[in-house]
Amino acid sequence: MTQATRWMYAGTYTLAVWTWTLGLVGLATALRVRESPRWRYLADASYWMYLVHIPLVWGLQLWMMKWPLSWMVKYPLIPAITVTVLLLTYRYLVRGTFVGVLLNGRGLPHLARAHGSSPVHL
Repeated sequence: MTQATRWMYAGTYTLAVWTWTLGLVGLATALRVRESPRWRYLADASYWMYLVHIPLVWGLQLWMMKWPLSWMVKYPLIPAITVTVLLLTYRYLVRGTFVGVLLNGRGLPHLARAHGSSPVHL
């Protein structure tokens, strides 16, 4: 494979990834009928989950490494445990604290969001 072919492949691949990403975001935006409290909650929790998930995943991998189970059991178990722990820590340790305000900004109370009001950032 020549250098020019590699550059063309890399450029085409990058364009395809961006096209798929923008297309899927556009599809999700078009299909979103109304705001959902569940999706709002997950959207608020997502930044916390993004920031904290790597050490938790690594720790679970180290913990499960010597387990006498198939990878087909361990592989889905790690994300399931990770998401559960992160949502619980977000709910009880982050959401109502200064960390939640730092991550998500100041907004209306959660009940106002459930009734379709937009968050107000001051």
